[in-house]
Amino acid sequence: MNSIPPRHQDTKIALRNKRVFLLCWMLSWYLSALVVYGFSQPPKDAQLAIVYFDTDAQLEQADQKGIYLLHYLTNLPAFENGLKQDNRFIAFISEDEKEWLEKNQYRVRILDEQPHLQYQYYLVQSYIPSGQELTHSLWERRAVDLARLSRFGLVHEYVYGTYLLHGHKVDVAKLKELGFELMLLDGRAYLPWIIPPERKLLTTSEQHLIQSLVNQVSWSNLSSHILFLQDNEKLPGWDALGSRYAANTTQWFPKTYYILTTFQSYGLTAYYDYFTFSGYTDFRNVVAIQNGQDSSGYYLICAHCDSYSNVAGSGGPAPGADDNASGTAAILEIARILSSVNTKYPIRYIAFGAEEQGMVGSNSYASTAYYAGDSIFGVINLDMVGFNASDSTEVYCIGSTSSGDYQLVESMAKNNTTYHIGIDTVIKMYDFTIWQSDHSPFWKKGYPAMLAIEHFWPTNPYYHKTSDTLATLNIPLLTKITQLSLATLAEFAQILPTPTLIEPTFWQLYP
Repeated sequence: MNSIPPRHQDTKIALRNKRVFLLCWMLSWYLSALVVYGFSQPPKDAQLAIVYFDTDAQLEQADQKGIYLLHYLTNLPAFENGLKQDNRFIAFISEDEKEWLEKNQYRVRILDEQPHLQYQYYLVQSYIPSGQELTHSLWERRAVDLARLSRFGLVHEYVYGTYLLHGHKVDVAKLKELGFELMLLDGRAYLPWIIPPERKLLTTSEQHLIQSLVNQVSWSNLSSHILFLQDNEKLPGWDALGSRYAANTTQWFPKTYYILTTFQSYGLTAYYDYFTFSGYTDFRNVVAIQNGQDSSGYYLICAHCDSYSNVAGSGGPAPGADDNASGTAAILEIARILSSVNTKYPIRYIAFGAEEQGMVGSNSYASTAYYAGDSIFGVINLDMVGFNASDSTEVYCIGSTSSGDYQLVESMAKNNTTYHIGIDTVIKMYDFTIWQSDHSPFWKKGYPAMLAIEHFWPTNPYYHKTSDTLATLNIPLLTKITQLSLATLAEFAQILPTPTLIEPTFWQLYP
């Protein structure tokens, strides 16, 4: 019998070990998937309910009891007459859990005694900015909203101006045409569970390094990205006739390729994170990874790269310059600059898809990250950061009441002064009812997250119209918000001294 040469013997052993490793990995993944599936399903014979409670401790008790939370709201804004609203959550509960809740002073309102587990569940809201005092006009609109929404499924009032809608194959496109904001409620919601790493005081040299990075943000780079994202490549010249409407895959997908290859041009590992929605299996987020020295967790900055307009559903233009080419351009520019330095903690830059369909892409990513055990130490979400209705520059920084959110928001406000950004006003808000963007799925999975958004987003006259173009934007405002976000991300990810710094570039606005 011929003996196997030593080198081939080693190769054979290596292949066998590799097969054993892959088999063990697949088995562990399967078992973990079974565990996740078991814990993430509603109880048998569940009832759909809204449950009212008084304290955060009661919410924690319900979570520890194993109540299947779909969504929760705490520390709600008061009514205009000063009356406080009760905290509340939407949940699937068994009869035993209903008895336990009522016995322990929770107030239970059953919405559906026999909910169909194949239903789609959405939070739906008229385009009225949350966080404002309740007005009489909202009460007048309430009856109209309930009547219109009842055509799409079962509808229940959740909190002022926000409704729970559920049914088979909810017509999201039609709801968007009618002017509703949506969030898909897919999977269990979790209370905050991530404790961000302790932040160290920055040295003077580290602050100078961050200041040098802030100074490299280029308004012309931002403008060039937006110009490309709003353009219809099938037409000659530069225009604002393109569409990134998620269902218009012939135009949206090439834009995701542009984002992917731009990330890759910075030396980052970038890939498509696919998810399924409305029968499509190749909807995608674009993810770019910047490695760090400590892999115990990572920070994330994101923006949605899809768009919508009043004629998008019929194949018309949806340039979405402010909503949200502005945020996408910002994360591309931040990635360009920060990819040149080393950080203690990794960073992920993500352009989410199908935000306009109910934060579907970010919900998919946040759920996958949670069930994979990812430690996401903080999320900065940029959505509509380029329009300004006045000469001043103002930005809302919005978080929930968790300590991780508080750190992000407070740092954004502080860094405006520390790094000489020049934003006139950084408005800090802590309001869990402002869920209408990609930060909210991370809240649902217990991750710290915040939203940065322009001051005048509720009154932007170009919102969801074909007139939302680069020509309407305030590029100095966009530049400053990009600088502010970069500085905050650099602080939290903890930049490290590096000998290589990229030089600022100043591209022409129009090629």
